[in-house]
Amino acid sequence: MVKNIWQVPYGTTRIEFNVAYSSRKTLGISVYPNAEVQVVAPYETKPAQIEEKIMKKAAWISRQIRRFKSIEADRITRKIEYVPGETFYLLGRKYRLKYIPDTLEIIRIEGRCLVVRGKTRPGPEKMERLISNWYRAQAKMIILERWERHHHILRKEKFSAHRISIRSMKHRWGSCTENGSISFNVALVQKPVQCIDYVIVHELCHLKYMDHGKGFYRMLGKYMGDWERRKARLESSMH
Repeated sequence: MVKNIWQVPYGTTRIEFNVAYSSRKTLGISVYPNAEVQVVAPYETKPAQIEEKIMKKAAWISRQIRRFKSIEADRITRKIEYVPGETFYLLGRKYRLKYIPDTLEIIRIEGRCLVVRGKTRPGPEKMERLISNWYRAQAKMIILERWERHHHILRKEKFSAHRISIRSMKHRWGSCTENGSISFNVALVQKPVQCIDYVIVHELCHLKYMDHGKGFYRMLGKYMGDWERRKARLESSMH
């Protein structure tokens, strides 16, 4: 993807930020957990106005970047042991892992628990495989169902996707190639439905616009007027 990266000096460092233009009335600044600073500005905004706004918000931007880097460090150091009592998420809701002896071998949501049933309690390695397979199955079912709900965009814009896949991705929630193949991160199923829908529409727009230029944001705003709120929720926390 092509990004429009700007820089402004701040103390002994520099603040880098990505600029995109849209039909919105005011200039907005967002800071995301990967330390990316995103500015979305009205089409007529002059470069000097954008830089002035960044300088006014520089202290806040720096604090947000430090906070997100701290969250990321905690995430990296947190080790999932796949033992009963640990927390797992589905569609933004929190569930505690629980094992129940049973003649049937199954994993499913029961109340506020993610319950693993079986004759013997799985060890950590098997538990990890069971939960990973369960997440993949949930992601395939839920994300593809949400995709169908937005299929009208393809018909209206008169284009199509070459292939849809669900896979593990380290740094993206979704991706779109130039030949029209779209992939969604299996971990997306842990997020609320409105966040899943945002990623779907975002990638749909990339079928027509591969960059994050004016055309892309115009189309995104056309089909999802509150996309900025959804994106902020998606990126503001781990779940």
